[in-house]
Amino acid sequence: MKRIAGILCGLVLAAMAQESLRTKLGADNYLAHLNGELRFGSIKSSGSDTTFALGGHLHFDTPEYHGVKAGLSFYGVSDLGLAPNSPNEEFFGTKGHGGLFVSQAFIKYENEEFEFKGGRFLIDTPHADSDDIRMVPNFFEGVLAKYDGDVRVTLAHLTKMAGWESGSDIYRFKPLYEVVGTQKQNGMTLAGLEYGEYALWLYRIDEIANIAYAQGSWQWQDLTFSCQLDIANDTGKALAGSIQSRTAGILIEYSYDALSLSVACNKEFGDTGSMWSFGGGPFFTSMEDLTIDALEASDALAYTIGVEYDFGGVHVGGMYGNFKSDPVEAKETDLYASWELGQKMEAQLLYAAVDNAKGYEDKDIFRILLNYSF
Repeated sequence: MKRIAGILCGLVLAAMAQESLRTKLGADNYLAHLNGELRFGSIKSSGSDTTFALGGHLHFDTPEYHGVKAGLSFYGVSDLGLAPNSPNEEFFGTKGHGGLFVSQAFIKYENEEFEFKGGRFLIDTPHADSDDIRMVPNFFEGVLAKYDGDVRVTLAHLTKMAGWESGSDIYRFKPLYEVVGTQKQNGMTLAGLEYGEYALWLYRIDEIANIAYAQGSWQWQDLTFSCQLDIANDTGKALAGSIQSRTAGILIEYSYDALSLSVACNKEFGDTGSMWSFGGGPFFTSMEDLTIDALEASDALAYTIGVEYDFGGVHVGGMYGNFKSDPVEAKETDLYASWELGQKMEAQLLYAAVDNAKGYEDKDIFRILLNYSF
């Protein structure tokens, strides 16, 4: 694993050193198509040692020809060896102390309004998301089409997933049915329509579930009111078991100058727990550790209260959440800070404390992420 870290850091540092040369050579040299990121992270959670990691990626795009180009990314992460006994699985997965893999490999066509991509890529939708809050974000394999007009349209078919929420060996692209833990099926098909602050997303997870997700927001002076509805029903062979969820949510946000306040609530009205996601999740009350779908209960109720202040680009805030179902009752408090250092560096710092009155054990999480992009 030290060899992986050495190769990765050598490549990234060499590319960083060539930035000035890239500028001098102009836009038509091969360095103009190279970019990447160097990432440092630390995490401490209950049941594991404090883990320190170094990672990043190199991405290369070919020159464009009549709107067509290809992209390739190598992503790697390595334990720095300061917690050799029990490195955190949320950073490295269950296999070893790090890894190196081809995270993106695609052919893309795009013009001013349309984009088509096939291969491995990042995606951001309510029930399939990169969720980049650890060392290795989630990546997906499949095909993706987007139209960016007054109404934004997204169509995709996803078959495989890698990354920190894919489970087990996070550096291997696994079929979605392996991520879920079911028999073989044919992945996920999705369609999204977005117009202003309104969105409708439809998903079909083959032989598992059909999902409809809708969200809308309205603003009045300094207040923003948002609502969401997530409906899921099992389909076909119901390989993941019975799914009959109806999750509703409201979010009220108030902004005045640099201060932001928020109150959110989610309630499950269906016969099963709220619908899970391939990375991230759409629910307003989702926190660092707790989410309403993780309760897996038909009577689940969650609410959060948050505050944030912008100190000239340094965002400092806190959020309190209460999650209830039978027999679980849990409370979570998140304290966080994030800031940008120039145009290429950003930092995240978070502490989360989970207090379980019944159901699960108490838990603490402390994480730091530092990113340098070039």
